[in-house]
Amino acid sequence: MLSLTQVGIRSLRSAESEIVDSIDDGNRVMTMGEFHNVGPQGVAGVLPRDARTYVSIDIDVLDPPLIPGCVSAEPNGMSYAELRDTLAAIADHCTLVGFDLVAVNPTLDVRTGVTSYLAAHTVLEFLGNICRQARWERHREARAAARS
Repeated sequence: MLSLTQVGIRSLRSAESEIVDSIDDGNRVMTMGEFHNVGPQGVAGVLPRDARTYVSIDIDVLDPPLIPGCVSAEPNGMSYAELRDTLAAIADHCTLVGFDLVAVNPTLDVRTGVTSYLAAHTVLEFLGNICRQARWERHREARAAARS
């Protein structure tokens, strides 16, 4: 079964009808308000256990002061810790088959490059969580045994 779950939705630019249309198409839409009620484990809990999962991370899920290098940031976004913990919970709950991170604009990333830094940090931490999945550990053990 294929499904789409969107987390952290908030915007004055999104009409309620767009959200309803997405839900009517069989998608799950979790607003920031709902996210704050359920937390990172609650996000993972709405996904089928061990499901093959692709994650697309839009950097604008974070709160605007954290991401000056994103043209589409909206108020009331996640903190970095909330994003990190949510991705870790998803990695523990699902079988990750891939992910991407989008919407970083380095030309807008004033002086310190904080948006690019947070994006890179997010990628590295998420990769670490994915590599701790049981299937990857079994694969490493099998390769080590084959070399012995």
